[in-house]
Amino acid sequence: MSFQGMMNAIREFHRAEYKAVSQLFERMEEMHRIDYEVDHLEEDASNWTSWRNSTEDAIAWLTGVDDYLDVNRPIVATTVNLVIDRLALDIIRRTIHDNHDEIIREAPRARQAITCLRRHFDPYATGRLERGEGRLYR
Repeated sequence: MSFQGMMNAIREFHRAEYKAVSQLFERMEEMHRIDYEVDHLEEDASNWTSWRNSTEDAIAWLTGVDDYLDVNRPIVATTVNLVIDRLALDIIRRTIHDNHDEIIREAPRARQAITCLRRHFDPYATGRLERGEGRLYR
């Protein structure tokens, strides 16, 4: 590939990135709908499954990416990936109980926020504890 061909490919990539990010920003104008359409996580996380499913649906609707939280994502390498992750993280932050903010305060990405919440509310599912371990019996 010639130098000129390489420069054209880079310019085309930048145009495609710009267009994709612009479309995501346009979708952000609909973010207010998420507050009404997504099940908010209860303080005791008793609705974890329905919250997780409706959050995943909202992320797919807003970003066009299915199963965003279920699939390990590569390190954010493009502007589009960064914007998608920030939108997903914003959806999570908007839909958790106010008392849960501290749990995900240090999470820089959406997947890490979900992992923090899962570890907090269901340590048995993460493999950190065996069933019955850590429980107090009376």
